[in-house]
Amino acid sequence: MLKRCIMIFPEFMNMEVIQGIRRQYDPLVRHVKPHITLVFPFASSIESDELRSHIADVISGIPPFRVKLSGITGHVDRSGHYLFLNVVEGCHEITALNNRLYGGILKPHQPPFLQKGYTPHLTLGRLDTTDAYLQAVNAVASLADEFETTVAKVSVEIIAENEDSIIEMELDLGKRGSSR
Repeated sequence: MLKRCIMIFPEFMNMEVIQGIRRQYDPLVRHVKPHITLVFPFASSIESDELRSHIADVISGIPPFRVKLSGITGHVDRSGHYLFLNVVEGCHEITALNNRLYGGILKPHQPPFLQKGYTPHLTLGRLDTTDAYLQAVNAVASLADEFETTVAKVSVEIIAENEDSIIEMELDLGKRGSSR
């Protein structure tokens, strides 16, 4: 069984701002590049070819699209205290990808928390305590940077036991097939 995640790895001109915040607050900074999660981590024995085919069907006909991220908000749930960089443009496209990817062979892997809805974001941090979380929220509240790019592909990562991200495949939006 493999533990996988399906995501977008956006590339921004001002990526160092994101990485600087992640170095302070994200325990996964050394394991995975900044990303927008489309399908949350799941363990399965789905074959790579079957997964590739499902994703290719979902994304065929969806052209590359612009995204803009801006503003940091805090999010608290049962799994922790988080800092989110908000998607302010491209939400509709990302949400549509999320909804469509969780059909078919991935339907059994849809986590219960998504029943409340999906809010596209890029995680900047995960904090262990409420005090650390409140301090982090205050420290980054004034960030006014905007992050813009074009999303042109969807990536599947295998999550190694040490939490490292191993890219299994990348598929170009609007095409059947893969760039890798």
